[in-house]
Amino acid sequence: MFSLFKNDAPPYSVRRIQKGELLDKATLAGVDTFFSSWLNKRPRKAAVGCWFILHQDDDFVYWGKPVFKGLFSDDRTVDEFFKTSRMALSQQFPFYQKQYHYFLWERLYAIIKNEVDGISALRKDKALSGFIEEQQFHIKVSCCLIYPKQDGATTEVKAQYKIVLNHTTLDLLSIERLV
Repeated sequence: MFSLFKNDAPPYSVRRIQKGELLDKATLAGVDTFFSSWLNKRPRKAAVGCWFILHQDDDFVYWGKPVFKGLFSDDRTVDEFFKTSRMALSQQFPFYQKQYHYFLWERLYAIIKNEVDGISALRKDKALSGFIEEQQFHIKVSCCLIYPKQDGATTEVKAQYKIVLNHTTLDLLSIERLV
């Protein structure tokens, strides 16, 4: 009778997921899906509005995009949440537990700045996109290259690169300008 009062249908309580409940409701997602979501995670003070790891066990990492249950509530819920093999993540994406992608963006920024002559700065233009293949991160970076002029002004040029990195060391394997 007590189970009649528990909500086992969407939206799912994040608190219950964090306690290891409702895990059978998770949708199986591959490492690429996890990686694509991770690439654009932003820091959020309230732990809502972007994806978060909600729970981990020996087999899976459970993750989703929480929202507040109501306008004046601090309870969080997810309409859908996912599970990805913990072993596959550890092998293909060893950085998966890092909270945000900033360390990767800093690496990409350094690579582009090193490879493109004459730029003084670089600004991220759009969300990163990418996938993992053959133990390599394939990442598409859209950015604005900022070139200094002699009069002290700057010129901005939109560019897009495909950068391939080693999945464990983040060493540059290749860079190709697309636009």
